[in-house]
Amino acid sequence: MFEIIARDRQSTVLGRLELTGQKLVRIGRGRDCDFRLHNAAVSRKHGELELIDDGQWVYRDLGSTHGSFINDAPLDGDVPIRPNLSLRLGPISLMFLDLATRIGRELDALIPEDDDELEIRIIARNRSLDRASQLDDTIA
Repeated sequence: MFEIIARDRQSTVLGRLELTGQKLVRIGRGRDCDFRLHNAAVSRKHGELELIDDGQWVYRDLGSTHGSFINDAPLDGDVPIRPNLSLRLGPISLMFLDLATRIGRELDALIPEDDDELEIRIIARNRSLDRASQLDDTIA
C-alpha cells in the first residue's frame, strides 16, 4: 500500500492520499477525480492509478495535455509504482511512499524502546488514576 504526497515546485504539500481499498484512482483537476490537483497545467482527467491482479499499482497518463513525467522523461504506457517513485504532472510532483514504513515510524515514535520506560509510564498513569479516585472520594 502506498501514500501519495502531492507537492508544488516550492515543496508545499498540496494533498495526501492513501491507496487502501480502491482498485482505480483518477487523478486530475476534474470534480469526478479521486485525487484532485488544482492547477491549470493538470488536465481534468490527467492520469489514473490501477491496482492490477498481482497486487501491483500502475500509473497511466490519460492523454493529458501536458503529459506525465519521471525524471523529466515522458511516460510511455503503464508505469509500475514503487516506493519513493516521483511522478511529475505539470508543476506538481507526486511522491509514492510505502504506507507500512510510515506507519511503522509513527508507532516507533509512540512506543518506548525499553521496558523500563514503559513500566515508568504505566506506574505514573496508575498513580494519576489513584489520585483522581481519591479526589472523587473526598468530594463525595
